[in-house]
Amino acid sequence: MEHYDVVVVGAGPAGCSAARKAAEEGGKVLLLELQPQIGGPTKSAVWVPENFPGREFALAEVSEVSSLHLHAAGEELAFSAGGRILNRQVLEKLLAARAAEAGAEIWLGSPVKEFLMEEGRVRGVVLESGDWREKVGSEVVIDASGSGWELSGIFRRRFGGWKREEVMFLSEYTMANALPRKEVEIWFNSYFAPGGKIWIYPLGDGFAQFGISGLRLHPEAALDEFLGVENPRRLGRSVPVASSRGQFPIEDPLLPSCGDGVLSVGAASSQTRIFSSGLPLAMECGEMAGEAAVNGITEGDTSREGLLPYERRWKAKFLGELRAERLVHRSLSVAWDRKFKELLTLAREDAELRRSLLRLMQGEEVGRALMMMVEREEVREILGEERAGRVKALLRGEGVEE
Repeated sequence: MEHYDVVVVGAGPAGCSAARKAAEEGGKVLLLELQPQIGGPTKSAVWVPENFPGREFALAEVSEVSSLHLHAAGEELAFSAGGRILNRQVLEKLLAARAAEAGAEIWLGSPVKEFLMEEGRVRGVVLESGDWREKVGSEVVIDASGSGWELSGIFRRRFGGWKREEVMFLSEYTMANALPRKEVEIWFNSYFAPGGKIWIYPLGDGFAQFGISGLRLHPEAALDEFLGVENPRRLGRSVPVASSRGQFPIEDPLLPSCGDGVLSVGAASSQTRIFSSGLPLAMECGEMAGEAAVNGITEGDTSREGLLPYERRWKAKFLGELRAERLVHRSLSVAWDRKFKELLTLAREDAELRRSLLRLMQGEEVGRALMMMVEREEVREILGEERAGRVKALLRGEGVEE
């Protein structure tokens, strides 16, 4: 049986970032990917802010963004916006290349069936596919297996997995022959996308990404129906040439994210955004996990207590705003499109509120954006005074882990 310091399950943004950081810290690292390729066919495009790390991911860039158009219940608000659209299939290959350059070993087509257990603690993983079964030992396993597959969330399943009513389902089409615009368009619609949204991202050269997310929906049917009923002008003569689907949890990320010999990161630990992609969040938490794993090994303590600094660190930085974002989402989900229409009406005359909506949609300074919003009396009326007060308390770090 082969043995590593750190085994990372899942080569998405969180897993690649964890593997790279653990290797940079001196660990012997194995990165396992279920799919036969990293950044496989289920990964599409993502909108990132201008301050997204450096320009080392320029090969993944497919379009710049010049404006944002928000739609809700017949109301439309258009304003200047920046950032870039990145191809996730290319981006994740670049992230994996960085992990490999740091010294991590990568195995493709390696589905992790379960943890390798010894005396109640995780000691590695068990890989299984058809007649092939292999055990790989490690000091620490980092579960970055996501939430979209039957084998996802190995650590989270110990706590019962995710509640279906708190899972966001999504479907996307890559559309050819779309009008060549550098605009991001987002619709909030209670009928087609309850609790979610419909979006169009520019992909350059007459291509666009057309997607939908929502609670309790069949995403492909909802996407087709929206296209047929609303017929966005930009997609009038376009046709789908590729499709993908997925899901991610939006439940409260309060459950433990570490145990004896194991850490959980990214969607596998409900470290997810609701209004944006959450890519920078996943990468940063991945780095925290990789560093904590090697620190635990170096200090000779890979028990839950020895790995707990990771959980304390990421929760200290992100838990308050993640819980606040979920609370805002629950409040808006009652009359989803009507409440967004009221927000757009307010933002039409309020430049700071427009900036906050932009930050929220891009996943940039989310805590700051939410705080600015709930400080507006008119926004508090939309959310409800009690919930707005709880959002403020969470953002101030009060009662974050209650």
